[in-house]
Amino acid sequence: MQTSEPPSDSTPDTSSQLLPVVSEKPRSKVSFRNTEGAEDEESDPDKKSETQKPEDDHSGAHLGRRRGSVRRESLAGLGPPPDGGYGWIMVMCGVITMIFVGGRDWSFGVYQRYYTQEKIFEGSTNQQIAFVGSASLGAWGVTGLFIGRVADKYGFRLVGFVGAFLYALTGVLAAQCNAVWQLMLSQGLLGGIATSCAFYSIIPVLPQYFEKRRGMAVGMAVSGVGLGGFLMAPWTQAILDTLGWRWALRIVHITGGVCLLVSTLLNRPRYPRLSASARFDRSDINLPFFLLFGSMLALNFGFFVLQYYVPSYATNLGYTPQQASLILSFINIAAFLGRILQGAGSDFIGPSLSLTLCFVISSLVYFVWWPFSKTYGALVGAGVVFGAFGGGYPSLVPVVVGDMYGSRKSATMLGLAYGGLIPGSFLGTVLGGRLIDNSGGSDLAGADPDVIVHTYLPAMMYGGSCMLLSAVLAGALTIVLRQRARRDNATATPIITA
Repeated sequence: MQTSEPPSDSTPDTSSQLLPVVSEKPRSKVSFRNTEGAEDEESDPDKKSETQKPEDDHSGAHLGRRRGSVRRESLAGLGPPPDGGYGWIMVMCGVITMIFVGGRDWSFGVYQRYYTQEKIFEGSTNQQIAFVGSASLGAWGVTGLFIGRVADKYGFRLVGFVGAFLYALTGVLAAQCNAVWQLMLSQGLLGGIATSCAFYSIIPVLPQYFEKRRGMAVGMAVSGVGLGGFLMAPWTQAILDTLGWRWALRIVHITGGVCLLVSTLLNRPRYPRLSASARFDRSDINLPFFLLFGSMLALNFGFFVLQYYVPSYATNLGYTPQQASLILSFINIAAFLGRILQGAGSDFIGPSLSLTLCFVISSLVYFVWWPFSKTYGALVGAGVVFGAFGGGYPSLVPVVVGDMYGSRKSATMLGLAYGGLIPGSFLGTVLGGRLIDNSGGSDLAGADPDVIVHTYLPAMMYGGSCMLLSAVLAGALTIVLRQRARRDNATATPIITA
């Protein structure tokens, strides 16, 4: 029995294009031939073929991962993903990385409040300070457009070392700033490049170790974002209160750089790098890709509005800065748990459906919960629900991409899909800040709670609308992928020959 060579990265994958042929083997055998003519496999009809539709799964929820339409994950001499082993060390590396990658952005609301209310940069507005955080998110997305391909071709560890160095350098340079535009370049743009390198050095490697538990593994790793936000928000606030903002930037970023270095040293990709001459397969840019890209595009215009402006909303209602930063901690610890549970749940109902539910519930928080939150308990509740569901998307998108394209292309395609986040990263929270400023949000100290809610209401509706549009596109992606999975399974059903 011969096996077909694994498809090269410069040619389309044909592993799912199996055509039944009459076998010269004994009666009870059936063989398949792929479109290139190499005999692929032989099976006994008493055993369930990989291309047969499982009798207990009619939902199409797994996008074909367990139903024969997934791209083969095994390479010559390596075998399929082990679903464990050293993979758990890789998950730990992912948690460490995401604590400082995601926690940095998810706790930026602490800096947002401190810079504006303490008037660190004289004359700066909510909109201008928000652009520092937006520049970081935007640089993360822009860098991802090519750094994923760089990691696939030249090595994940190389990219990780660069990210660790730039992360520490960000804090050193940002601490010397005396103007908002300088902060945009250092804490914003340079910090975003650093976190992008760190992210793409580890998260796309995880599917190389997991298949059946892929959602759970990625969810556990990406849960570090919530854990990082939970830890970094009060930690940053404590340093701001005692040592000031310059030392806060130095301590947080240098510590993060050291931890990212340790994570990179432990990083061991299973699969060899792509050939430096490998060409990009344009057929990968298809309808499912555009739906995922569009969902990410809509998402980031509204996603960070709540995290950025809940601290100032809370202090305007009369709560202390410590109480305001604690809300961010609750959001992040809820996101920590939500990413693990949603990642594990996606292994059963499918990652794209899980993604849709995340966005639907998050939009409801903007529309019907936050506008009625005038007490501290209500604000904490809104933050917890938003964190538990909205915060789940980083653990689901890598799984969706891994299912669609396979592990060897996941860094490249994940970077392109996350490219949809770029416009909203630069403009999303800035537009939210403009809406608040235009409603009189520059000076609300001592204002009536109803006035404060009315001032923030346009930003709430704006954020909710973006999240709802993202949910619609994610739902369309789920439908398209399930239809394709059913079609592929139907055409790949083997014929037993006499």
